[in-house]
Amino acid sequence: MLLAIVGGLLSRGTTAPRPSTAPEESFSAERAAAAAAPLVQEPRPIGSEANTAAHDHLAERLAAAGFEVTSTEGIGQRAAEGTGSAGYVRNLVATRPGSDPTGTLVLATHIDSVPHGPGAADAGVGLAVILETVRALGPEARAQRPRDPAGRRGGERTARRAGVRRRRR
Repeated sequence: MLLAIVGGLLSRGTTAPRPSTAPEESFSAERAAAAAAPLVQEPRPIGSEANTAAHDHLAERLAAAGFEVTSTEGIGQRAAEGTGSAGYVRNLVATRPGSDPTGTLVLATHIDSVPHGPGAADAGVGLAVILETVRALGPEARAQRPRDPAGRRGGERTARRAGVRRRRR
């Protein structure tokens, strides 16, 4: 029992982040940070020019990676505990077909940030992970995996307050 506990404690830890010199098919924390850098320079609240620019930048990057990109928008609403709220939501969904019908890979985050911060930790990390994952998978991996949506929800806060639910496939 003691040996199992010691072994468990010794195996704990995190993997060191890979540098930008890591093999192209590997995820690199440095490349992920560089991919998200243009998106986290200023606040991106819903409805702002910065939010639109981030949305457009992501759409362009995903289209260049071979994804079919669509954007939807609407008003979400929610009533709970005697109160109600409504808000504008804008979603960016990128898909590409796969050959394996066994499932779907979903990568999701939100684009917006709080009004007074650049959002480096508020969705910036999620954006970085998605962009680097899509890059590392590469277009040649398409035939080896299932349908591959890389979704970005446009307004995480508003959608949560408004009770917006995403449609299941």
